[in-house]
Amino acid sequence: MKKIINARVITPFRCIENCEVAYEKGKITGIGENLGTAERVVDAEGMYLSPGFIDLHIHGGGGFSFCEADEGKIRQALLLSAEHGVTSVFASHMFPLPELGKILWKVMNDSSGPEILGMHSECLDWDYIYGEPCNQGKEAPAYTPDKYVHLIKQIPALRKIGVDPSLKGAAEFTRFFTSSGIKVAISHCGPATYEQVMECVEAGADCVTHLYTGMSGVYRDQQTGERFPGVIEDCLMEPELIAEVIGNGRHLTGQMLNLIYRFKGTGGMYLTTDSAVQKEPFKEGEEMVVPNHLPDRISIKTMAPMDYIVRETVKCSDIPLLQAVRMATYNPAKMAGVSDRKGKIGIGYDADLIVFDEGVNVKLVIARGKVMKNELEFI
Repeated sequence: MKKIINARVITPFRCIENCEVAYEKGKITGIGENLGTAERVVDAEGMYLSPGFIDLHIHGGGGFSFCEADEGKIRQALLLSAEHGVTSVFASHMFPLPELGKILWKVMNDSSGPEILGMHSECLDWDYIYGEPCNQGKEAPAYTPDKYVHLIKQIPALRKIGVDPSLKGAAEFTRFFTSSGIKVAISHCGPATYEQVMECVEAGADCVTHLYTGMSGVYRDQQTGERFPGVIEDCLMEPELIAEVIGNGRHLTGQMLNLIYRFKGTGGMYLTTDSAVQKEPFKEGEEMVVPNHLPDRISIKTMAPMDYIVRETVKCSDIPLLQAVRMATYNPAKMAGVSDRKGKIGIGYDADLIVFDEGVNVKLVIARGKVMKNELEFI
């Protein structure tokens, strides 16, 4: 048995002061006081101990990518994320690539260390991204079965895919994937109507990819003058849709985070990085601001890791630390369908554990019982 002592344990539903957590063979075996003799003890020095962060939308970082069919780079990206408290991820790509899926499937079968929970594909392919230059002047595509039914067999690693509700066949597309156990998210969409969004929700869509980014807002009928909710407002109003939020203070300012929090509450949103594959190692808060092909828009590609996201969410909004940690642990675990073993400090759960201070500076990272980072003293 190994254990961490003198910790403020965020379960993440409550905070337990001066608590110990024991683990063995990659699983949590005890929570409380005086858990007995251990072969290795780490003193948390009164800092926070929480479940490991779970990032369901990350493309890579530090020059290493989840987007290339290169096992070495994928593993390096995973290790780099672990340095910042992330113990589980959905490896994200814009499109579902079979060759990439094969390598991710191999890495998914690792038995220890940080875990890839599956592949996340933001869209079906370039044709299905509203506003892309290559799509200017082209007729909007439709979701037809010949475009996607083969993906289930070709990519067993696929766990989540995006849909544009404004396109023909979107509800059938959603129903096909959700019936196969794959999450479908409202993602990178054109000016869909409320009815189109709700058809996808009724077909099983239950989340929103980076709320406010790549989606329409309130629009006005030019003939009647009536104003209607856009996809953003539909997502805020619909309790079945969980909001994915990039809480770095730039994609969404503190006021915007407060707005989402008031609509969705703690259980209706989860934090993510959407981290880009920059060449250099993570630099705290660094982002790339680049021109966008759509009029009067810019794009912000984040380079910030998950510990920074949690830190900035608490710093710039009214979301308390306890709730922010839940949004980075239990909520994404539930969204990924692994809340029976991840996202919570409970007996029998994976020993995905991190220790951090008041400023969310990560000092210790344990992923399925394996120490990935340690700046604390063994006793």
